[in-house]
Amino acid sequence: MSHAIGWDSGIDDVFDGMAFTEEQTKPVIKAMLDCLDLFDKKQRDYGSANIAVFGDPGILTRMFDKLHRLKNLYDRNGDAAVDESIDDTITDICNYAAMMLVCRRGQWRGFTPKGKADTKAAQVERLGEALGCRTPRRPPLNIKHAPTTQYQRGLDPGGPRRDSLMAEER
Repeated sequence: MSHAIGWDSGIDDVFDGMAFTEEQTKPVIKAMLDCLDLFDKKQRDYGSANIAVFGDPGILTRMFDKLHRLKNLYDRNGDAAVDESIDDTITDICNYAAMMLVCRRGQWRGFTPKGKADTKAAQVERLGEALGCRTPRRPPLNIKHAPTTQYQRGLDPGGPRRDSLMAEER
């Protein structure tokens, strides 16, 4: 049974408990609770790793897809080829927006917000972990700063040799 069916009795409790004052807030609470109900179900199906891998850019991509779908549904007066209504699409967009807020606040399990060491390498590593792969850690390279190429040693085979330059200066 869906939680959404039983929300009506709890909406007044949320409204009063949060000390809201505007009556229009009640249907918004109901809409948000419906979104949460769907979010919880999808989390059971998908888990959280799919969002943790790509964070904001991944969520933005999904939101863009949903916004484009919403526009197409409006253009076709709600005639969907797949069994997903305009309301379903709006609910998904609302959930993606909430998920993005949670990621940006650093509260999404396994995700580091951009600007906090979130590199492409970290995204690839999270993707591997999400897929059950272990990315081997490589030891740092021990680079010596001695010249290693002919050019760095002054022996560039394509250019003039130092001894011939010196002869031209004489």
